[in-house]
Amino acid sequence: MPSLYLVPYSIRVKDIQQNQDVKPGCIQDWDNDLLEVLSTYIEHEMPFLSFNPEEKDKKTLRKDTFEKEDRIFSSTIKAGEYGIVSDLHDVQTDQSKYSRQPIDAELIPYYLMVKVPVTTSSAIAIFQRVGNSGFKDIFEKDFGSYIHQKFHGRYRITIDPLVPTDLVKKYLENRITKIRFIKYSFPGEISDVDLSGTPDEEQGEAEYVIKAHRNKPFPLPLLDKFNRGVDDFLGETTSSVGSILELREFNADNVKVEVRIGTSYRTIDLSNLDRLKFAEDITNKVGVEDNGMYKIEDLKKSALEFLGDCSEAVWGEGHE
Repeated sequence: MPSLYLVPYSIRVKDIQQNQDVKPGCIQDWDNDLLEVLSTYIEHEMPFLSFNPEEKDKKTLRKDTFEKEDRIFSSTIKAGEYGIVSDLHDVQTDQSKYSRQPIDAELIPYYLMVKVPVTTSSAIAIFQRVGNSGFKDIFEKDFGSYIHQKFHGRYRITIDPLVPTDLVKKYLENRITKIRFIKYSFPGEISDVDLSGTPDEEQGEAEYVIKAHRNKPFPLPLLDKFNRGVDDFLGETTSSVGSILELREFNADNVKVEVRIGTSYRTIDLSNLDRLKFAEDITNKVGVEDNGMYKIEDLKKSALEFLGDCSEAVWGEGHE
């Protein structure tokens, strides 16, 4: 089975006429509540985009389950691509069972959980990803079109990656097992070697890796220096990612940190704040039903825990 991830995003609502953001859950702010708008869309209007054989990105989605409690709703949404011709093959009998046509869509179920407080400037959405596959882009496109037509172009929805610095720091408090310093070119001492076939600086990349032995921590002075560098990078200074831990003759363009959390590992990409990608690996927390489907209750429990972490990191405690 592929790995399962939960990926956090922020949802914002912008008033185009006033050129300003509005509070998604505040009826007084824009005469609407994003929680109710989302609920209506998922329960009754999805998919809003009609079938279009000329569409370059041929994707569709359908509601499977829906649940709402207080200021949180969750849903299982099936999403997939059409426009592909292929055979559905039984690997046990080594026989093709069905020939998939361009109008057939393989609908994979994904989990979605959204919290919309009344007083905050954004909502938080937790999207499930299966391996490298997800449904955030098609969901944003479809829901964005729904919002555009429902409110006659006055409001716009944006769904952006959510990586609060407090959450990054929280995960870095776990045991760091590996730090990878990545340079997106060959360093001079390599590219200057006069050998036939040696690529130049623009044709490759190099890595400098420091790794702790199994069950062994990094030296405390090294961790202290590294953590100070991360604090500066995530703070209001103008420091670059390469200055987190400066290496002689190796000015890193990116730094990736592997941490151990319980029995699992997570890699945190510190390329820059605008491109940070953050995901919660829940593969070992979710069981599988006899029919091969992931257990909804396990997904819900993991999503609620992760949503709580994200909410506290962004808004502090007590936001409902």
